[in-house]
Amino acid sequence: TCWERVGVYRKPANTYAASKESAHLMLAAMTAEHRASLTWLRLADTFSIDDPRKKIFQVIREAIIEGRSLDMTLGEQDFDPLPANEAALALSLACIEEKPISHGVWGTSGGSPSSLRSKIERYCQIVGKRSPVRWGAKPYRFGEPFFINWTQPPPWWNSSIDYDAAIIAMESLPRGLLFGNVASSKI
Repeated sequence: TCWERVGVYRKPANTYAASKESAHLMLAAMTAEHRASLTWLRLADTFSIDDPRKKIFQVIREAIIEGRSLDMTLGEQDFDPLPANEAALALSLACIEEKPISHGVWGTSGGSPSSLRSKIERYCQIVGKRSPVRWGAKPYRFGEPFFINWTQPPPWWNSSIDYDAAIIAMESLPRGLLFGNVASSKI
């Protein structure tokens, strides 16, 4: 997770991120002992229309469909989501042994970090719906990371789709807000 190294001190943001960092340290030690190499990918937030988890775009989509407001923080946190299929491609390519440089710690993200608020507002603009979010209605959680130290992408992978195109592609699928809307291809 990209939350492994956040803030000025580059510390894990929470217990989940600390467990990932611990796993990385253990695997790095094991591979050193056995003179092997380790390729570690830190994934940004991923998204997909079929993701069963209640992630940000599903929550926003549901609020729009149901016509209800959604209380959120001010939305100042760094956010650079990546389509799940792009993350899967990066993981697949990491397994190919013929790469000139494979070992190391690399990051995958959408390639255009900005605030959560600006990404959500852009999402609503793309799907042509009024934002259901009440910004600042909730306090930030304890330990909420605002600044993520994005890890350099691997030299053998780069996201092939920008944020706007990824949102259009996702929302044009069944259950998406642009499904069946021919005009969505012109946004």
